[in-house]
Amino acid sequence: MSISVSKEFGSITDFKQALAKYIKYYNHERIKEESKGMNPILY
Repeated sequence: MSISVSKEFGSITDFKQALAKYIKYYNHERIKEESKGMNPILY
């Protein structure tokens, strides 16, 4: 998943939804090599 820096949002609600989705991805789904292939929650 990626969010473009230049992405424009139609409303504040659209922005909040995209931000919440990215935060969930960042905290729960991304895999880091430093954490032996685990996501941040499991590490």
